[in-house]
Amino acid sequence: MWLIAKNIQSQHFWRYVIYCWLITGIGLFLFLTQVQWYLGASGFLHGVAFIVIANYIKTYRTLGIIALSVLVAKLIYEQTQGAIGIFDFEVIVDAHLIGFVAGVLVFFYKEIQSRFEE
Repeated sequence: MWLIAKNIQSQHFWRYVIYCWLITGIGLFLFLTQVQWYLGASGFLHGVAFIVIANYIKTYRTLGIIALSVLVAKLIYEQTQGAIGIFDFEVIVDAHLIGFVAGVLVFFYKEIQSRFEE
């Protein structure tokens, strides 16, 4: 992901990572009240993946759309069928969805903000 994200200015990229992390954490707290603890980065990484892919679409449209389609298909699969059973621990798939939504929010905030700076 770091290699793909090279077209995003590095200082901004880390800011987006932190925003996704914070929004995902707040979303978990607000919407998944039954979860007593959460360990992992997969939630906010889904948000960061969306930001990277959305930026990638600007330059490599077809490849970016394919990547976004795969990510969305994975999220739909997880929401309807549950976690992909390759781990020995419980995966909170709703964290992936919340992280994805966080990435969408951060990306569009960034886009709107950049329009006002022009």
